[in-house]
Amino acid sequence: MNQHLRRLAFACALFYTAAFASASQEKAKAPDAPAPSKSRILVIEPFMRVTNSSPTVVELQIALRKFTAPGGKGPAVWLSAVSHIGETNYYGALQKHLDAQALVLFEGVQARASTNAPAPEAARGAPTKEPAATQPAAPAKAAAPPDKSAKQTSIQHTLAESLGLVFQLEAIDYKRATFRNSDLSIQELQKIMEGDPDDPADAAPAKKNEQLDRLVKVMDGSSFVGKMFAGVIQIIGTSPRLQGLTRLALIETLGQIRGDITQMNSLPPDMQTLMKVLIVERNRAVMKDLKSELEKAEPAKSISIFYGAGHMEDFERRLRRELKLEPGETLWLPAFSVDLQKAGLSKFETEMIRGMVKKQMEVILP
Repeated sequence: MNQHLRRLAFACALFYTAAFASASQEKAKAPDAPAPSKSRILVIEPFMRVTNSSPTVVELQIALRKFTAPGGKGPAVWLSAVSHIGETNYYGALQKHLDAQALVLFEGVQARASTNAPAPEAARGAPTKEPAATQPAAPAKAAAPPDKSAKQTSIQHTLAESLGLVFQLEAIDYKRATFRNSDLSIQELQKIMEGDPDDPADAAPAKKNEQLDRLVKVMDGSSFVGKMFAGVIQIIGTSPRLQGLTRLALIETLGQIRGDITQMNSLPPDMQTLMKVLIVERNRAVMKDLKSELEKAEPAKSISIFYGAGHMEDFERRLRRELKLEPGETLWLPAFSVDLQKAGLSKFETEMIRGMVKKQMEVILP
């Protein structure tokens, strides 16, 4: 029985790893620039890490990293990575950080393409002492928050609830004057997935869009597979011990993610391409918005890119290569943890979970 519980916890952790990266063609798009020489390879520090806040508590921490131009000229740009599920205190600290920025570019794939207006006047210049939430935004300029209507059926909401955590869309207040949606729409993603219709080497557009549609339906819980997995996840909430096992497996799995996750060895070529679209193409859209802001006569004094941690290595590479920004301070926020003693997990079980995760990640990661 214990072995089945451990396998269930590990399976849930691996499934969430894929969701964490996406919630986000047979032929990939051409790279933005030629591959750098070895002398120019960037060393990018991780945006997730595992720590022990006490001898029996294992904790997942997520990074907020600041970037500035040489000499400190121009706006500061923060890569504000986020875990899509976490503890309420984590989202409280994250909200405080976001409210201190003059402009927040946040992720959220919309059903339709949006036409974002320029940042509100309240988002320009230095942040005021009062939180942005107290500053009324003009209705025509309000950012479109992520759709929360389907949150009760999404896989991530179900997992958060089963683990005794909260879902990002429930915990973060997006109705701020300084928040602006910066992402692609479903239609834009589908168009990118179609590729070049005149290229015979390109897979059929219908097949590629079917992959995207399948993933969306699994994640929002509307497909048979999504409903089935949601039912399995709900079992976790019936046992504090199983909650602890799953939290531990999830923490250890996310904490070991390194490198380009679109190149995971376990992904077939078509899924690798889908992951590239979900990360690389969406990041490219954000960079376009960021550059437009920075080109203004009076850009926002501080800008946050608020996206899932799986996007951040590519973002950092773009900030450093395309904008010549340099990394500065890194703040670490505890997303969620597990108390091994309270969960009733033995040292043997803890080491077994860690061993399973390490072995599997060595196979999966590039």
